[in-house]
Amino acid sequence: MQDNLEPKILIEYYKLKYFGFKSLLLGAIAPRSEKGVINLQLVVALVLNAAALLATAYIVPGFKVDNFTTALLAAIVLGVVNTFIKPVISYVTHPINVVTLGLFAFVVNALVLFIVSYFVPGLTIDGWVPAILGAIVLSVVATVLSSVLKDVSKLKLK
Repeated sequence: MQDNLEPKILIEYYKLKYFGFKSLLLGAIAPRSEKGVINLQLVVALVLNAAALLATAYIVPGFKVDNFTTALLAAIVLGVVNTFIKPVISYVTHPINVVTLGLFAFVVNALVLFIVSYFVPGLTIDGWVPAILGAIVLSVVATVLSSVLKDVSKLKLK
């Protein structure tokens, strides 16, 4: 019985490690990896998500972010909500998502943004349309910013 338990624990550990829970906790407590090198990936990801939130607020009417500090706090809360709450919502709404051929995922992402706006003062969303458009623009802008950062990090300074 115990032999069957150990592989399950290892699998759960690696799931948490690679899906961000361990990184989130270690980054929040002390942003250092096991080798003592400063782990800037979490900080860079938070700043990029905050920039994506500010760009979304600039593009989408009805989606408002007060300042960069609010965007940074919203990026942190968005990371926590995406890690813990969004998988549950996605699991529960999976049948609807299948019937709508994946389009209900936009509603799930809008709901996640509403949850974040509930907990972050200074982030306001004026309805479902700005929330759905904000979710679309946020994902596109975050993807573009992260790909640009990856391209820049590949360049070697001589």
